[in-house]
Amino acid sequence: MDSNRYFASLLLLSLLILLSISSYGQNGDFVVLPSQEKVYGSMVNTFDFTNAKSVNFRNSSDQAVNQYMPSDLIAFGLDNGRYFKSIHLPEENEKVFVQVILSGKKSLYKYKKVFYIDDDGKLVKLNSSYSQSLGAESNTQRSNFKPFVNTLNLILAGNCGNSLVVTVMGAKYTENSLAEILSKYHECEGLEFINHIQEIPLVRISPMATAGLAFLNQDYYPINASKVMVFDRNSFPVFQAGVRFHQIRKLPRLAFDLSVAYMNRDNTLNYQFENSEGLTTGTQVYRSSSILVPMFVDYQLFKFGSVGTYIGLGGIVRNTSFEVDYAIVDYTLFFNSVTTVTEEQFFFNEDRDFAPAIKLGAHINQGKKVGLLSELQFDYQSKNTVRVWPYSDSTYKQFTVAFLFSIIF
Repeated sequence: MDSNRYFASLLLLSLLILLSISSYGQNGDFVVLPSQEKVYGSMVNTFDFTNAKSVNFRNSSDQAVNQYMPSDLIAFGLDNGRYFKSIHLPEENEKVFVQVILSGKKSLYKYKKVFYIDDDGKLVKLNSSYSQSLGAESNTQRSNFKPFVNTLNLILAGNCGNSLVVTVMGAKYTENSLAEILSKYHECEGLEFINHIQEIPLVRISPMATAGLAFLNQDYYPINASKVMVFDRNSFPVFQAGVRFHQIRKLPRLAFDLSVAYMNRDNTLNYQFENSEGLTTGTQVYRSSSILVPMFVDYQLFKFGSVGTYIGLGGIVRNTSFEVDYAIVDYTLFFNSVTTVTEEQFFFNEDRDFAPAIKLGAHINQGKKVGLLSELQFDYQSKNTVRVWPYSDSTYKQFTVAFLFSIIF
């Protein structure tokens, strides 16, 4: 299969995959209206909801997009388990969206890195830790204070609260630490509760299967007008398998990719070299393949509904093997027009190197169980050495452009 047919088949397969998954799991996000109606759809143009002043929501039934302020909703939720509620905080003039860490008799909220407990309808602020200098100037000591610990002990007062005193004293001002304490309290009291962050993994690890087409451009140095090298192909199929670390709870915009790839570089080289003594022409058919290890750090740029766009920086470790199937050289002397034909390898190329790389990509169906990555990848090799008959070394610079399509699970 030639490169054009391969690329067309790859595009067709990608479109079929996209159509098959485009409706899969699209209704994971939802909003709760003042009427208590729960409407499913997807969030639009928003990536980080932690301190969102408004949300844009596409209704799955009619595809209409509406902007909602905190005063317009009771709550909204994301398909990854994150849940937000509209409430009025004492220090805010209007309602705001707070993240609900734990729902129960004593719910835990978070807004702008500050935690609150809803104690049976009474909202209590948990003041964070701070340090303070104590003593005279000649003997100053710094002490750490955790006012939220005293607040927690007061809120949880009772038999179950007493059993948690030691745990509370060692608490940290973090989602996990506070949610763990409140979970134990509800379990002790026999009360129902939902730990929302327990449903959200610290990081999602997804396997990927990738296929694509790479286009190679090689510039040889020193440039010699009397030396001509023409390759039959400059595009090659690429297949790779890897893992993607993404949806990191603390760093939601970042992702890390690690893959192992295989690229078939079988080719035919036609060569011509002319000097004052004669003319040399040659044809060499060879088999070549590369094992590549691409590594990238990706940063999310924009998110449109379930489609996220990103840029990636990293590099590719490449190891290339080379084996000749057929090689023939014709050498014609000008002074007597005698041509000598030999079967002789005249092109050698084996490399092992590291190439810096950059890529632009889109994650389609982001956040769902099955998605599609579409990427445009560039890498650059500054120096590689080949040996060309009559055994003169040449250095080439290689620029590679690859179109890649991945299924991510």
